[in-house]
Amino acid sequence: MRTLYLYVLDTLADWEPGHVMAELRSGDLEAAASILLENNPLPAITGRVCPHYCEQNCNRALADEAVSVRAVERHLGDYVLEHAAKILPPVPASGPGVAIIGAGPAGLSCAFYLSRAGHPVTVFEKMPEAGGMVRYTIPAYRLSNETVRRQVAVLEELGVEFR
Repeated sequence: MRTLYLYVLDTLADWEPGHVMAELRSGDLEAAASILLENNPLPAITGRVCPHYCEQNCNRALADEAVSVRAVERHLGDYVLEHAAKILPPVPASGPGVAIIGAGPAGLSCAFYLSRAGHPVTVFEKMPEAGGMVRYTIPAYRLSNETVRRQVAVLEELGVEFR
């Protein structure tokens, strides 16, 4: 039996917001979304639930106003949901199959990265729909179930199987 180790970085700890913003300024949403997806596989979700504490201490506020990273994530996340086939081309299966227990944010993130690495992924979830606590505890005015469904649909398009 072969063990697969996945080292997941803190969602935004290592992303380069300057690169994302440069691509946005140039009008290349696809490139900006691709950079963001390298470290945040669920930007449509995080862009809606983020409490945006970083805006209170943003250096940019000294010049004019704080950068709303949450709004950038939401905008690019929605773009990804609408253009997933273009941004996330299929990756041929090249590794061992992986089972993930639980379809919450961690399970969905693992499924995203593992499928992008060429592993066939099956996610097992005990609840009727995938999403875990994101789906079942966050109020609809903050994060609609439709957004979670669309995110899961993107993962299914990538070949992730949900049971």
